[in-house]
Amino acid sequence: GELIPVLPIVKSLFAIPRDGVTEESGKWLKPRTKWTHKLRGFRGDVQHYLAGDLGEIILESSDYDYKEHVVSVQTPFQKIDIYDTISDSGGDIAFYERSLTNDGSYEAMNRIMFEPNRLVFLDGMLQSTRDGIESYHEALVQPAMFAHPDPKRVAIIGGGEGATLGEVLKHNTVDTVMMIEIDELMVMTSKEHLKDWNSCKDLEGSADWCGDDERAEIVYDDAFAWFNDRFSSTTKTKEEETFDILIMDAL
Repeated sequence: GELIPVLPIVKSLFAIPRDGVTEESGKWLKPRTKWTHKLRGFRGDVQHYLAGDLGEIILESSDYDYKEHVVSVQTPFQKIDIYDTISDSGGDIAFYERSLTNDGSYEAMNRIMFEPNRLVFLDGMLQSTRDGIESYHEALVQPAMFAHPDPKRVAIIGGGEGATLGEVLKHNTVDTVMMIEIDELMVMTSKEHLKDWNSCKDLEGSADWCGDDERAEIVYDDAFAWFNDRFSSTTKTKEEETFDILIMDAL
């Protein structure tokens, strides 16, 4: 995996600009590149994290017109890898490139519709994608929220991306949402690089980042230990008001 950070340097040194210039700036069009990364050799019983979904879906695949490494972060608990992709079918790359201009085209005026798909991997396994944010998190949260007649206190176990928190905050009956997530660096990485997942700017009276909503409280702790300390019949050491709804968003 150490070759991946070298890709931007390789592109800058060896990629050849495409023929033609942009109408607006007069600069050469940026080159398009395709690359794959394959693991070689035998590793015995040791499972390399790049041999999982990250390797199969992203690194070894040549089915993309656009494949860009966004960030990799090693937290005390897991490895986070984030990539942007555009499939090589349907000519979507041309629409995306046009959306980045200011030429008054439909694509440029509706840039969000042509963004690459962003994929999040944890320890090499696919966690979530931009194209699947709503379908996954709405299904996780909304059935329980609508089943309760008046949900006021909600607890989220895990939820480091912040999307589950955003779904809960859509309900104006909610007074408190407590998110207990062990990995603070996961939350901060998501805040910076997964804004689609955790933006609450469309909710009246909320905040750009859902974690800044006045109803939200984020606790960086082991959720199971946190609950045992407050609600276990045998190990309870602290007091905490009960919750109307508990949502599990952790592997």
